[in-house]
Amino acid sequence: MLNFIKNSVTSYNPESQNINIMKPFLKFTLSLCLLLCFSINSQAQQKSTNIPTGKIVDNENLFTKAEIKALESHISEFIKNTKIPMSIVVASMPNNVSDTSEWSIGTIESPKGIIVVISKSSKVISFGIGKELSKTLTKEKVDEILNTQVLPEFSKKQYKIGISNSINEFLKLLVH
Repeated sequence: MLNFIKNSVTSYNPESQNINIMKPFLKFTLSLCLLLCFSINSQAQQKSTNIPTGKIVDNENLFTKAEIKALESHISEFIKNTKIPMSIVVASMPNNVSDTSEWSIGTIESPKGIIVVISKSSKVISFGIGKELSKTLTKEKVDEILNTQVLPEFSKKQYKIGISNSINEFLKLLVH
């Protein structure tokens, strides 16, 4: 980008433009534009990843309002008993986003949390388990919960029951 601007500046007729004055001005303008773009991009990323703990974000209307209320109450009890954040996101995903197993909630300092990602349109469900929980909630255990407690209910279109079952199983494993 700098070379493009530099070349466009040097293509001016040197007698009609003072190149030495324009270079610092263009560098300043370019720097300002880059800073503004970075700031806007950073704010957009913060907004797009801000999922409230204990809440359900349902962009595909998978659950009724009553089911959301019941599940959020169940999640609140889970958080109260385990001190582990949990959220559920239901959103359509592009076909090239099939592995969400690395998604999780928590902080960099304390990466413990569970995020359930569901895409009804893509027929994908995934549990993101924070690194601190991965010793207890191993991939094998999470896959077992998914295959025995969630998918059978999902096949009957009983989505709330499937998610409630998974929360109950996580509680059994985490609260000794």
